[in-house]
Amino acid sequence: MRIVNFKITNFRSIGSTEVPNDEGQEADIAPGVDIEMDDNNLVFLCGCNNAGKSNILAAYETFVVANKEAEISDFYEKDVRNSIVMEVSIRAETEDDRRHQALERIWDENGIAKIRKTWRNIGEKGVKESFEPGAGWREGGAGGFDTLLQNACPTPIWIKGESTPEEVIASLRTLVQEAVLKAISAQAVYADAVNAVRLLGDAITGHGYSNSLKENLNSSMKEVFPGIRFSIGHENPKEVIDIFKSTTTVGIEEDGKPALTLANNGHGLRRQFVMGAFRGMATQLEEAKKGAKQRRVENMEIGGVENEPGSPKSKMLLIEEPELFLHPSAVRSVRDLLYLLATASEFQVMAATHSPVVVDLSKPHTTLVRVSYGPGKGTTIHQVSNNLFDNDERETMKMLNYFDPYVCEAFFSDRVILVEGDTEAVAIRRLIERMKDEEVDVPRDIHVVNCGTKMNIPFFQKVLSHFRINHVIFHDLDRRENADGRRSAAWTMNQRIWDGVVAARGLGIDVNRFVFNSEFESANGYVLNEEIGKPHSAYLQVADWDMADEGRAAIRFLRLAFAGNAHEPDFTPEQLEQMAG
Repeated sequence: MRIVNFKITNFRSIGSTEVPNDEGQEADIAPGVDIEMDDNNLVFLCGCNNAGKSNILAAYETFVVANKEAEISDFYEKDVRNSIVMEVSIRAETEDDRRHQALERIWDENGIAKIRKTWRNIGEKGVKESFEPGAGWREGGAGGFDTLLQNACPTPIWIKGESTPEEVIASLRTLVQEAVLKAISAQAVYADAVNAVRLLGDAITGHGYSNSLKENLNSSMKEVFPGIRFSIGHENPKEVIDIFKSTTTVGIEEDGKPALTLANNGHGLRRQFVMGAFRGMATQLEEAKKGAKQRRVENMEIGGVENEPGSPKSKMLLIEEPELFLHPSAVRSVRDLLYLLATASEFQVMAATHSPVVVDLSKPHTTLVRVSYGPGKGTTIHQVSNNLFDNDERETMKMLNYFDPYVCEAFFSDRVILVEGDTEAVAIRRLIERMKDEEVDVPRDIHVVNCGTKMNIPFFQKVLSHFRINHVIFHDLDRRENADGRRSAAWTMNQRIWDGVVAARGLGIDVNRFVFNSEFESANGYVLNEEIGKPHSAYLQVADWDMADEGRAAIRFLRLAFAGNAHEPDFTPEQLEQMAG
C-alpha cells in the first residue's frame, strides 16, 4: 500500500476554500492543500519564507503518528471553529492489500481506500473516519486504524532546520538499530534466541520457588475465595528482538574513541554527515534485500529477481532546507543524494527548499510543489508532476540548467519577466535597479529570466503557467520573411507566444506581452560597441539613459508593466501585423 494523495484543511497556515454548490445547498469545503503523491518518491516544496512549507511537513507527521492532540496554534487562524481535517487516499498494490481485514470493505473499484482524521477541539485527538463506497464517511470503520496508518504510510523522520546534533544522531541511531536488528532476525541465531527465551520462560514458571510462592498465595486465599486460585504463567514476547533495542548503541568515533563529535563541527558538515549516513544505510538495506532475493532464486522459491516487486517505501524523510549552511557545490551534492535516496531505497522524501539549485525540472519521477501564502487565503499550492515535459522539452531543460542553473529561481518569485537573451537580461535588470533607486513601485521578488533565445519563451510560459506564476514577456517583433523570402521562424514564434498568453489568462494568471519593433536595439536606441561585446555594452549604455525618456521602449514597457494597466497595449497578432507594415 502507498499514499497517492494527501489533503490538508485548516491546519496552522493552511485554510480551506468554499466551493459553490447548487442553489439552496451548503457550499462544499475544499482542502487548502491537496498534494498528489502517486508514484512520486520525492516532493520539493518551493516558496518564500512563511509560505507554509514546514506546516505541510508537520501535517504529515501529525496525521500518521497515533493519538496526536490538537493545540490552539494548530487551528487555522487559531480559531477552533475551523476544524482540522486531514485525508489520505491509499492504493492497494497487491491482492494481500485488497484482502486486508481493516480495508476490504472500503476499497473502491480502482483499488483506492480513503481515510481521514478530524480535530475539533484543543487537547483532543483526531476523530478517525473511513469512506465506504455507497455509504459515505463513517466514524472508525477500519479496524486497527493507527496500526493501519503506520503500515500504509512511511514513518516520518524529521531533519529540521534547527535540529541539534543530539536530535539528528538520535534519529539516525533509531534507523540503524532497526536496520541491524531486522537483518539479524532472519538469521539462525535469532531462531535459537527465540527458542532460548521460550525455554527460559518455562523454567521461570516451573521453578521450585515459583511453585512454592504460588502455593503460599493460594493457601492464604482459599478460605476467603475458595473458588479462585493464583497461577504464575509466562508469555513469550511478540518480538524477541525488542529486548535488544534499548541496549544496542550507535556512536560516532574519532581516533578510535566513541564520541559525539558533530557538536564541534559546523552546521553544514552535520547535515552532510546525516544525509550521507542515510544514503549509506539505504544502500546497505538494498544490498541485503538483493542478497535475500538471490538466495530465494537459488532455492527455486521465486521465478527470478526480475519478478520481485519494487521495495515499499517505509520511511518518509521530512527535511527543511537541505541547502542550509552549505556551499553551492555541496548543495548540488545533497540535491543529487536526495534523488538517489528517493530512487533506490526505502525512503520517500519531502523537502522544503528556498534554493533554485535544489530544483531540477529535468529529473523524472519527482513532484514540484510551489507553496505561496496570501491574506485571507492562507497557504496554497500549485503542483507540477513529471509529465509536464515531453522528452524533447526535458532535454531543453537540461541544457538550460547547464547554461544557467538559476533559471529555476523563477519558482520562488511573485512575478517573472521573460526576455530573449543576454543583452535584454542585462539591460532589463539594470533598469529595474535604477527604478528601485528612484522609488518606483516595483513588484516584490521580481525575477528576470534569460530564456537564451526567443524560441525557448513558449517553453518557459508553459512552466510559469503550470505554477500559476504571474509574468511579463519582452521579445522582438522580428521580420516576417527571411532574405530568401520564406516566412521566418522568429515571426512564427510570435503567434505561439500569443497562444501561451491567451491560455495563461484563461487560468486567471496575470500576463502581459511587450514587443520591441523590430528588435531590442532599434527600439531602444542601443548601439553595439563591438570591442566590449553585447551584454557589457548594454550595461554601460543603460546606466546613462534618462529614466524619464519613454521614447526608449524598455523604459516605457517596464513602467506599464509595473503600473498594472490592464494589458495596455496588448500586442495582439493583429497589432503585430500593423507594426510590421
